Amino acid sequence: MSIKFVNTPSLEGMDAQITPVVGENPLCRISSVRALYTAVSRQELMDHKPGTVQGFVLAFEEGLKNIVFANLDCRHDHFKLVNTVAEAVRTAVEMHSQNIFVPVGTDFTDEEVSLICQGLMIGAYRFDLYKTEKSAKVRFTVYSERDYSAAVQNGKMLGECTNLARDLVNTPGSDMTPVVLAQKAAAQAELCGVKYEIFDEFEIEKMGMGSFLAVARGSVNPPRLIVLRYQGDPENDSTVALVGKGITFDTGGYDIKDDESMSTMKSDMGGAAAVIGAVLAIARAGIKANVTAVVAACENRVSGNAYLPGDVLRTMSGKTVEVINTDAEGRLTLIDAVTYAVQKENAFAVIDIATLTGGQVVSLGYRYAALISDSKVLTEMIQKASAACGEKVWQMPADELFLEPMKTSTIADYRHTGGKGGGTIAAGLLIREFAEGRHFAHLDIAGPAFLESEFPGWETGATGYGVRLLYQTLRLLAE
Repeated sequence: MSIKFVNTPSLEGMDAQITPVVGENPLCRISSVRALYTAVSRQELMDHKPGTVQGFVLAFEEGLKNIVFANLDCRHDHFKLVNTVAEAVRTAVEMHSQNIFVPVGTDFTDEEVSLICQGLMIGAYRFDLYKTEKSAKVRFTVYSERDYSAAVQNGKMLGECTNLARDLVNTPGSDMTPVVLAQKAAAQAELCGVKYEIFDEFEIEKMGMGSFLAVARGSVNPPRLIVLRYQGDPENDSTVALVGKGITFDTGGYDIKDDESMSTMKSDMGGAAAVIGAVLAIARAGIKANVTAVVAACENRVSGNAYLPGDVLRTMSGKTVEVINTDAEGRLTLIDAVTYAVQKENAFAVIDIATLTGGQVVSLGYRYAALISDSKVLTEMIQKASAACGEKVWQMPADELFLEPMKTSTIADYRHTGGKGGGTIAAGLLIREFAEGRHFAHLDIAGPAFLESEFPGWETGATGYGVRLLYQTLRLLAE
């Protein structure tokens, strides 16, 4: 797919138009579109709630076949804005449109135009790698009398990085092994001028990452520690670490998942895809900040060498953890990745993002991520970033009471699961224990990272959740 910006309106080569309907000034600049708009009547269109989409087949304009009206009176809500535009694209594509004209009024902010273009990219996404018949490529031409060229490029870039993350997660686990994920991350980093370092299982062992290696050892596919470093502020020696959970496939280990739960477990690397996509976006935008992405990539499988409930693991920090349930493996990889970030990369702040707990889905569903943090700075920045990009978060209490059951092991420093209830919070607080007092925030994206049914503007599968949120968070921190 592609997007280009023009400041001269032309429908030559266009077969569809997506028309934003906003306030009293609908953008119906082409005569036939204006005629249709009049015929349908503004009242009929605007009787529909903000965020709704209507598509029409045109019978009176040569070339232009379809028009989709998108009610963007919801534009103050950036979640709805992106999703409405994405749904308009899906509607146009279902009407067999490929070359789509998008007129944008001069009263939009640059931020809103960027979000519109993100919606265009998200709505046009199709994962057809394994299909013999490929989806038609969609091309957008965004027009305005005002110069929105920079905003269009920003939105296109963020859409591309989001869709890259979706591709990584949507690829089946047998093809997206830890080694392949590392190779793809390195290849993308080279394209963006981001430095990278990939550690193999022997180097991981030398660093003492016993918790990470325990999860990995059940698979014949070796683990990889992926580190991407972007230096946008070379005069400053501090960095923010983005740590993503990278379980490329999760069977649950000996506490094995049922077939329904396991069928979508290629999604358990949603956090890894998010931090990879976010660092690439930050680099492409040239944000003045130093950012390091850390991914402990491995599989959680069953074998004669797999780790067991009751095992005691020595982490990179030197602290020990008693394994209670092998299907709570993500936190075991993350605590070593967080320790690496603070000890080896000297991160002054750590944000980890992970498809971590079923409790997050139960409590917040598929549109909100759970935020656990006692850092006022990070909490404020993440919440502002959420409002700006439309990826929703909900802050959970970071109360030490949730951590206490995890300190009751009689044979290790920690149990790696807590008591009944509050498991999402307890998991985040356990990971925080290994941040060594740095600013820390945990994002549980078990729900929003992967959709098992369609949502307006989105097809089933990976969403790339977190790419835009982390990008906006770092942009705000850099200001």
